[in-house]
Amino acid sequence: MTSRDFDSGQNQPNFDLDTVPNFRVVIPSTSRIVLVLDVSGSMRTNNRITKMGQIVQSFIEDKVSSSAQVGIVQFGYVATTLSLLLSMNNQTNKDNLVGVIPAFTSGSTAIGRGILSGIDVLENGGNSAAGGTIIILTDGNENVSPYVADIHSNVTGKDVTLHTIFFAQATGNADLVNLTTSTGGSSYIGDDFNILSAFGAFDALARTEDGNLFDEVFEISSVSFTGTFHNDTVLMDSTIGNNTVFIFAWIGGSVSPVIRIVDPSGCESVSTASSSGCSQPVDFQTGSTTTRALVTGIAKPGAWRYDITSSVEDTFTILVSSKASNVDDPPYMVETSTGSVDITSLSPQAIYARVTKESQPVLGADVTAIIEIPASPARKFEKILLDNGAGADVKASDGVYSGFFTTFTNQGRYSLQVKVTNGNFTRVASDARSLAAKQTSRLAYFPSALPDGTVVALPVTDSTDETEVANFTRIVTSPSFTYSGTVISLGVDSFPPNQITDLSATQLDVFDPNSGIVLSFTAPGDELDVGTAFRYEIQYAFSPDTLDPSFGASSNLINFSLVPTPTPAGTLEVININIPIPSNDRGTFRIALGMRATDEAGKTGDISNQVVVTYFSRAVELINSPTPSTEPPVTAIPDNGGLNITIVIVVSIISGAFVFAVVIAALVYLRSLKARRLPDERPAGKGYDNPDFDDRAYCVIPRPSVISTSRMSAYAEHIYDDVCVTDGRV
Repeated sequence: MTSRDFDSGQNQPNFDLDTVPNFRVVIPSTSRIVLVLDVSGSMRTNNRITKMGQIVQSFIEDKVSSSAQVGIVQFGYVATTLSLLLSMNNQTNKDNLVGVIPAFTSGSTAIGRGILSGIDVLENGGNSAAGGTIIILTDGNENVSPYVADIHSNVTGKDVTLHTIFFAQATGNADLVNLTTSTGGSSYIGDDFNILSAFGAFDALARTEDGNLFDEVFEISSVSFTGTFHNDTVLMDSTIGNNTVFIFAWIGGSVSPVIRIVDPSGCESVSTASSSGCSQPVDFQTGSTTTRALVTGIAKPGAWRYDITSSVEDTFTILVSSKASNVDDPPYMVETSTGSVDITSLSPQAIYARVTKESQPVLGADVTAIIEIPASPARKFEKILLDNGAGADVKASDGVYSGFFTTFTNQGRYSLQVKVTNGNFTRVASDARSLAAKQTSRLAYFPSALPDGTVVALPVTDSTDETEVANFTRIVTSPSFTYSGTVISLGVDSFPPNQITDLSATQLDVFDPNSGIVLSFTAPGDELDVGTAFRYEIQYAFSPDTLDPSFGASSNLINFSLVPTPTPAGTLEVININIPIPSNDRGTFRIALGMRATDEAGKTGDISNQVVVTYFSRAVELINSPTPSTEPPVTAIPDNGGLNITIVIVVSIISGAFVFAVVIAALVYLRSLKARRLPDERPAGKGYDNPDFDDRAYCVIPRPSVISTSRMSAYAEHIYDDVCVTDGRV
């Protein structure tokens, strides 16, 4: 057999190509991290130098991997190495590093010099800098050479990864951002007045990449408040509990607050008491502006309560973290990402959070994105992320929760944290094949009709093996993203409603040609997936090719007055519509439908996914099930022809003609018994001729499939065993 692909000598085999594979064995190396810290004069503003010390101490004491090595460099007008690389596998080295954390400021901002000194630390002792990590924390623009642009090629040639935390710097330092991106690093933003995002940035950068989940820190609570008293509850799930630490940080430093922690059994530990008498006591370590409360052993699962009381008003930051504790029960994991890190024009930002356990998706969780809008102080915006296959979410029930952010009221850097907690029906889907089958249907619900005609939404069920989960919380900080496009005002329609991507349609009642079509979909918003749309436009056609994406004048549209008012974004919509149905001989039609949403400003979303429904314009007929026979069963003896015949022959002295007549009578009688075969003896799934219809009519499929196909579960009690249609097709 020949192919046009090889005509005229084209695409001939390359016999000179070396197909021997080359293997490269990659062994994880020790993580080497150099902290390059800004101590320029501007770090005195709003006590930034103190806040930086609290954050860095937490990183060294509780967050960085015990297998890592850490060094410290400070820079102002000059760069100074405060510590070479020290292993984090012992408390002595940690104490030495904490002891050299900068506490004073002076001079200018020589970011370039700081980076070069960080590389020198990585190369100390003749080592290569390759594979090393540099974390820069700065609050200002550089003003001392060599500048970042001058050392760009030198740094990228060293094969190091550079991460940057911009402390209270919403704009500027474009060259540093460019260098960070070029080395494969990430940028973060920390606010002056709420340093949770800066703490979270160091948490994110402490995450290991060697697959060892038991050396990874999970943040389960983060709170910031100004006042004299605060209390809260922290949920400790059974997958964590090792190296659990409560961090309490404040600014004033004149008087230490009193801290009380109560474990799930009710036993309390107090920071001012010498001992608690608890079976699992808490070790309080109080400094000038920080108290670290370490839970001994593996923290008990359940609700841990704490309160903090101060004699003077202050701004407090409280964080709780823990590590995995059970090799047989891996922890819940959260990974975050965004559609873009640099948005230069007015366009939505997609936010994603993947929630898993042992790589299996966690479904039904409550996921919230917390975005800090650049301002002074920063303003928070919360966005609920959904795993429903609508809006920004590409596929339902895959453990990836998504949403659009559109509130670009300022230019600059936007911080992002994602908080995940268990919902009312949170579960782990552990059967990937069943889950994949479920994902072919984008709806979590389907419409059904009650006997009184009310349309209700029933949950789609499948064979997915799902395990319910206990209470858990995870907080993850994502790299910041920058917006430099047109600033918008709150309350102004800047975006259209999002595209409907999960439209589904079915005839409401196949037994009633006038019942109409039920449309099911996830409601879009006014601003993409935020708010409530103004109205829906629904278009239909008797051929999919004739649907008009522009909804032009020639389109077949459902009258607006017959379409319900939209509900808030993210809710399930179930709409019953009626379409003029022409007549034909077959009694069925294929109807294509599409729709879109419009906001009050007249902005329209894109046309939805198109659906096609087979509509029965003549009622589907039912065959009444035969009345079961009350006669006793007949014992059958098979003959060579497969026909069950019971013959009782009474042998007597009779004539040959009489014997022949008896045999014929027995055969006729047994054939009549075969015709009265009981219903439950029928082979499953086969069709039977229906004498009430012509030759084209036949019964289709048994009841369970009919219910599934038509999604008319509410009629389950009223459907007989077999259904016949007159068009010769299912």
